[in-house]
Amino acid sequence: MANPHTNPIECNSPAVAEYRQEMRQRINDVLASLAVRRVIGMSGDADPDKQALTQDIIEEFATHFIGGDYAILTGGTEGGVPQMGVETAKRLGIPTIGVFPKQGAKYALLSQLDLAIETSPPDIGDSTFGTETPAFVNMLDGATVIGGSYGTLTEVSTIMKTNVKRARDRSRELPDAQEPIYFAPIASTGGAASSAYELAHSLGGDIEDSLGMPILPATDGRVAAKFIYDRLN
Repeated sequence: MANPHTNPIECNSPAVAEYRQEMRQRINDVLASLAVRRVIGMSGDADPDKQALTQDIIEEFATHFIGGDYAILTGGTEGGVPQMGVETAKRLGIPTIGVFPKQGAKYALLSQLDLAIETSPPDIGDSTFGTETPAFVNMLDGATVIGGSYGTLTEVSTIMKTNVKRARDRSRELPDAQEPIYFAPIASTGGAASSAYELAHSLGGDIEDSLGMPILPATDGRVAAKFIYDRLN
């Protein structure tokens, strides 16, 4: 399926609409064939000096989702947490999903992804890293973050904003209100993961209800995975 990346004026053309519809159908078909009901995201980066620690965190996090109806979702491209997450999930027998923009397609780990999603172009501008964030977040039932810089912050803030909207819908008892994306960043890894808790607590309120986050920050992969697993089950 060719991604019809066009100029901004043509981004809502019939070709793009058809691509989006075909991609939605393909996602549904692949998830059904893999018996996947829950999608768990991993995001962040890996400090070159902390590769072993990052791998340990990913391993203990992913292990919690072996043998169920789960898939692991990352950016699906070479390097850092996305690659480590895909390789670990694949080794553990957990289905893998990668979401990336056109810019990331040449780095995609296609041979290790059960489902590769190259997002369609945004309404305005080029399809660069960051423009895939809405598609990434919209697939999630749960997620963790390990460290992370500005790109990861985009995903963190989108998850938190999504959860605030879902909490508001639930409080209004809207018929289509959704559960939160259960979100447990690894605070001990710093960066965007730590900043998520700092922001959540600075805004006050019940962060588990409004943001789907643990009140006490997750300190390792096992704690983060258990929080997500318990809320989903």
